[in-house]
This record gives sequence, C-alpha cells and structure tokens, in this order.
Amino acid sequence: MSGPFIPSATLLAQDRFFIDISTLRIALAHDERTKHWIITPAELGVQRARKVQVTEFRPDDTRVYTDRVHKLLSYHYERLAIDLNLFVPVDHTLKLYRQVVSSDAPEWQIIHALWLPLDPLNQVMPSSSADANHLSRDVDGHDPRI
Repeated sequence: MSGPFIPSATLLAQDRFFIDISTLRIALAHDERTKHWIITPAELGVQRARKVQVTEFRPDDTRVYTDRVHKLLSYHYERLAIDLNLFVPVDHTLKLYRQVVSSDAPEWQIIHALWLPLDPLNQVMPSSSADANHLSRDVDGHDPRI
C-alpha cells in the first residue's frame, strides 16, 4: 500500500490479535506456574493452496479442492488464529521437557484463562474438542466461527 488508506476491520483485528498474543506470552513468562514453559507457534496464517486434496472430479474436467486441515472459513485464513506448541518441564535438574498434546491437559486451561479476558473477541475451541492449542479472534463480534 503506497498511499493513504482506511484500515479494514480484518487488518485492525489482526493488529489487536498480535498484541494479545504478545501480551499472553509475556503474562506466561511472568507467572510462577508457567514461567519455564516453552511456547512456539505451530501455525498462524495459512494459504488456501496448502495441504489440499481433490474432493470432487467434475464432468467438465475441473476439480474441487478442500483443505485437509482447516474448516472452510477458519480464522487461520485471515491470520486471526494460531495453533501453539507447548512444552513444559518434567525435570529442572536434567532440563527435560515434554510436549503437551492432550486437549484436556490443565496447562491449556491456564492459557485459556489468560487469553479470554484479554478481549471479548478472543476465542478458544470448546473443551470437548481436540484442538485446545488453537486461539483465535473474531473480527467484529458477529461471527462465532473458531
């Protein structure tokens, strides 16, 4: 963008999402329960051409592709969702860590409890899902997709 422009709602939401992700990481670094955790981004924005599979061959020789990883309207496509890798210490003396992969692990509940109050537009996957490492942000409060 070379000239003046009015930022879109999505651009403003992306900016706020980035601020909240940074705030969350700083909060985790200063919390006694979580200060030794290692957190890395597993996935932020994705391109539509990523990990696709042909789901339909049409008579006119065209194909329909779908993303095998994300829902059609996933916030990942708008860079308003992130999946995190979480590693927690097992033994401080040996500097051993383990990756937290279970969605019902209490560590994810701590992250969710810090994430959600940062902004009413912040979202997490339902606790019944297998995607507790997913944090997202709604653009305007009218779109409940996660």
